[in-house]
Amino acid sequence: MDDPIQNPETGQQEGFFGKYPIDVSQLKKGQLITTGQLEEILMIKPAEFQRWQFGLLQLRKFIESRTDFSVKSTTEGLRILTDSEAFVYNHRRFGNHLDGAERRFVRNKLVDADNLRPEEKMLHSNNLMAESRYISALHAASSKRVRIAAHKPEKQILPPDSVRTVSVK
Repeated sequence: MDDPIQNPETGQQEGFFGKYPIDVSQLKKGQLITTGQLEEILMIKPAEFQRWQFGLLQLRKFIESRTDFSVKSTTEGLRILTDSEAFVYNHRRFGNHLDGAERRFVRNKLVDADNLRPEEKMLHSNNLMAESRYISALHAASSKRVRIAAHKPEKQILPPDSVRTVSVK
């Protein structure tokens, strides 16, 4: 675990990993980072709406880039989703946001299916299969390959007397 780094210019600690004063290794699935905690981490008040929203987005990306968690912004704060919540959330986000589809597909593959109920596990498996086909189709459609139709030779129909039959013993 990294220790806080002190910025020589300001004399302030920059936090763990040099960006936020949060140790992501201590986060657990199902945990809520409350608005009060977020104010301390981001050093922004929710009243500064645009800065607050941008800060939440950056912190969510920061956490997701260093863990296998899916993180959702709620009115109460940032929620680290459980596997049961993550497979539903990621699938919904996958369908709603084509640009992030591949990223969400990768995050959905990180869900630990052993923590899902049997009916959730089956639905999760089906979702992953459908999403993988979708990603494959997106890649195929976006490829810039030019396909040239090859010349197909005409079929020659042989006269019946030129065909030999062979008996197999």
